[in-house]
This record gives sequence, structure tokens and C-alpha cells, in this order.
Amino acid sequence: VDAVEPVAYHLYISLLHSPVKIFRRITVPANLRLEHLAQIIIRTMGWYNCHLHQFHAQNRQYAPKEDEESGNMSWLSNDIDAMSVTVNDVLKEKGKSIKLEYDFGDSWMHQVRLSAIDDKDRSGKITVDSGTGGCPPEDASGVYGYAEMLEDGEVSAEPFDLGKARLSVAAYVNDVVANEKPYVEGTKETGEDKDRS
Repeated sequence: VDAVEPVAYHLYISLLHSPVKIFRRITVPANLRLEHLAQIIIRTMGWYNCHLHQFHAQNRQYAPKEDEESGNMSWLSNDIDAMSVTVNDVLKEKGKSIKLEYDFGDSWMHQVRLSAIDDKDRSGKITVDSGTGGCPPEDASGVYGYAEMLEDGEVSAEPFDLGKARLSVAAYVNDVVANEKPYVEGTKETGEDKDRS
């Protein structure tokens, strides 16, 4: 798939090792910048976006550039800027997957799998298609802490609110993606030598 063409990628996102089944299905253009995908997943899941995040793919880490440059984030200095690569750069074939880590303390790991490619859909639309299971609480000490909270009755497993997720993603797309250059044109190679402008 040429990264210049916004063919539709159907992605299946699952929260790994969760005590209850939690997944989302979304559709994004293949040439969407990876950091925009992270923000869309965070909002689709229901996180508050109050913690750091990074992608793990092909033995590399991809993080927002502002995190790399912050004074107390030296361990991210070798990460690739997630705004310099596209979804297509790290997910080229159906069935391939990458991981998104949210909150380095709790380490919520999301598997992002490319479930289908629609070459005929070049609309560039970003949609939340379906899902199951509400988002765990923030700062729950990860999946094991969440499991204990469920077992102790401190929280209950909530259903997924599709309408709320769609509104949250739409707000981000309208406010951020539409006002920036969300796609990388004419770039195919993944690595440090890519244009980070």
C-alpha cells in the first residue's frame, strides 16, 4: 500500500491481559501520522490522555516529540518521533500488529492489529466502528490492579459507549487533525532518517 494513498485501514484494538474483554474497531487512512492514531485510540478507549504513551513496533519505540524533549524524559531520547511516520510505515500487511503503551506506570498495553485493507475506500475518513467493554479507571495499577478492584467490588465493568467514543474522536479530528497536516505524503521508509518537520 502506498503511504501517499489514504486507503482505509480497519484496525482491531484490544487491551491485553484485561480481566474483562475490551476491544475497539476503528477505520483510519493508511497515511495517517502515527501520533494521531495514538490520540484516536486513547479517545476511543476512553482514557483521559493524562499520561505518557508510546508505540512498540519492529523493536523500535515511537513517541510524541514533545515527550522526547521534556527535561525529565531522557529514557525516550532514542525513540522515533511518532509524527514523522505513518500507520502504513509500521503496519504494511493484513494480520500484522503493533502495541500502544499508555501510562508507563500502569503500563496498559493495547494490541493494534490490521484486520483488513479496503483499497477502494480512499475517503480518508476516521471512524469508530464498534467495541466492547468500558475503559478501566485511570491509575488503577494496571490490569492486575483493575482485576483486584473488580474482585473487591470497588468498581464494576462498564459497557462501551459507542456514541461517546465517536464524539470524542470527532472532536479531536475536527480540532486537531483537520487543522494540521495529518498525513505524510511521499514517505515510505521507517527510521531516524525520515523528515521530522
